[in-house]
Amino acid sequence: MVAALVMPLSLVHELNNRHWRLGRVLCHIWISFDVLCCTASIWNVTAIALDRYWSITRHLEYTLKTRKRISNFMILLTWLLSAVISLSPLFGWGETYSEITEKCQVSQEPSYTIFSTFGAFYLPLCVVLFVYWKIYKAAKFRIGSKKTNTITPMPEVIEVRFIFMIPY
Repeated sequence: MVAALVMPLSLVHELNNRHWRLGRVLCHIWISFDVLCCTASIWNVTAIALDRYWSITRHLEYTLKTRKRISNFMILLTWLLSAVISLSPLFGWGETYSEITEKCQVSQEPSYTIFSTFGAFYLPLCVVLFVYWKIYKAAKFRIGSKKTNTITPMPEVIEVRFIFMIPY
């Protein structure tokens, strides 16, 4: 989606020395898709981390049917959160376009910046860090219960002999 919806307009923006000459509507579309794709990508990483956590810690009750249902819900939630964050400026939460300076950028409104940064970066970061810490602890517990500090000898010794035949 980034390659199809964001990068072509980014190329035009760069080729025009970072001046936006494509108008307000295209600016809003470009910024919205850029934020939408980046935010959805980050939340998808979070959903994958949660799925791994549940697979490891609840492997008996996390059946295929449950997994499909939860995965569908997480995909829906990922896109809804991303849409709320990316489309908020279109409903008056800051401005992304300036005709006078020919600027097109993510809303610089301080409250939107805090909201979008928290929702698109810090919250998913905290979730991923916490979940992978729990996965690490679960894996360490499993390995620790099987691990011993002794060397176990092989039950039987196998003798291997090599016979070399040198041709005359």
